[in-house]
Amino acid sequence: MKLLTLGLENCRQCGLISQEEYEELSKQLDLQALGRDYGSLFCLGSSSLSLYESVWLTGLAMQEPRDKLRKILRACGLKPNTDSNEPEDHLGFIYYCIGMLIERLRAKEDERQSEDMRLLREAVSHLEWTRNLANAISDHHTGNFYSNIVSIANRLANEVIN
Repeated sequence: MKLLTLGLENCRQCGLISQEEYEELSKQLDLQALGRDYGSLFCLGSSSLSLYESVWLTGLAMQEPRDKLRKILRACGLKPNTDSNEPEDHLGFIYYCIGMLIERLRAKEDERQSEDMRLLREAVSHLEWTRNLANAISDHHTGNFYSNIVSIANRLANEVIN
């Protein structure tokens, strides 16, 4: 709960979300309700929504989008997602990869920075399918917290590359 609150506060302070968005999302920080919503959205059988880019784009898991993300990882020297055994095109791992690239860019002032920016742009391009995910979340009528979080994370990633 503290991490969500801190993240929302940081987004508000840096202007990524408005005061109104901050207040609306803050009202929804009930962990039990968010857990129930998460379960009904992403974990309950055939009506659940996938968090994998391959599934959204091809209808099958572990397809070409995952392989493209693996190439990005190799190009920037990051290891594939072997710790959790989740395919690399899981939304959480895509955000992790983008975050790692952002940190690398902030830490560097050398000739490799333009290559890292190219890789970051390529990684951010793997978020295009999440508009459909956010719309599907909204269609499930479980509140707008998760669709808003996807939108905010995508805004942040796009702001960095622009």
